[in-house]
Amino acid sequence: MNRSRFSLVIPTRERAETLACALEACLTQDYDNYEVIVCDNFSSPATRAVVERLASPRIIYHRAERALSMGENWNLAYSLARGDFVTYIGDDDALLPHAFSTLNALFSSNGAKAVRWDAAIYSWPNIPRADLANYLHVPLARSRQRLDGRRTMRDVLAGRAPAPLLPNIYHGCVAREILEETRARAGHVFASYNCDTYSSFATAWFAGEYLSLASPLSISGFSASSNNIAFNFLRSKHGNTQALRKENDAAGARLHSIVPDLPAGFVPVADSFLRAKEELFPEAHDIQLDRRAMIERFIVAPPIDAPEEWKDVAAELRRSVSDDPELLTWFDERVKGLAPQ
Repeated sequence: MNRSRFSLVIPTRERAETLACALEACLTQDYDNYEVIVCDNFSSPATRAVVERLASPRIIYHRAERALSMGENWNLAYSLARGDFVTYIGDDDALLPHAFSTLNALFSSNGAKAVRWDAAIYSWPNIPRADLANYLHVPLARSRQRLDGRRTMRDVLAGRAPAPLLPNIYHGCVAREILEETRARAGHVFASYNCDTYSSFATAWFAGEYLSLASPLSISGFSASSNNIAFNFLRSKHGNTQALRKENDAAGARLHSIVPDLPAGFVPVADSFLRAKEELFPEAHDIQLDRRAMIERFIVAPPIDAPEEWKDVAAELRRSVSDDPELLTWFDERVKGLAPQ
């Protein structure tokens, strides 16, 4: 059996409606040598029905035997992929028709082991934030640059660069040899609360240099069940956030002890970096998380919806620095009399 050049992996659970649109879009590639892995995380029969209706020989469908955490399902999905290069998207996302032909040309001519790009963004009409619905953003830039993974890690941790600039396998593409090196070292490809962010640090470390495209090869969708919407906009009140925590707890995936357990965008970055560093590159003493700068992020822009929530946020921030007397003293002085509005 000939190995595919590319594996497109779509982990999914109970999103048959958006999965149907995602698959239909992804099967319109102007390039032939690819497979599509649909890894069904114990969904109802509607998910299988979507795959069967499309009846595409490219699609490899697998349903987990029980409900898995996100990391477990992503690792299961990877075990099914056979491509030389692997990319993941969500079940409410889409791959643009020229994605694989573009990636094939880039990998063939540049010797790169990973490519990341600026995805287009689409907000589905059904998301639970009316002010964010029915929105489409398409990057128009067409620049390309070669970046150093370890330098980008330092820039992200210092706040000089956004985390999506890292070579993420999610809306990015990574050579199998890099993923196998990660698995050989850690025993898995994906770990931590946010497994895609973990993989971006792993890839940045093992790949060294990678290509960064300003032009989109995919569309990142935000729908009613999107974890991103739940975590960053609806916070702990949302059922998705609560379910994610329960599943991660059951799988033994907990936030690193020095990362504040708060619904904010830098939490998965900090947690994923610390997990990746411990498992994959503990010898990299020159790449560190600036904990004071991390706490300052939450003080300047606290993840609260009402002023009375600040007390609980401050208590959690204080807990996260309680292992370091110097940092704890700084924190107590920094927040003395502070009352965010």
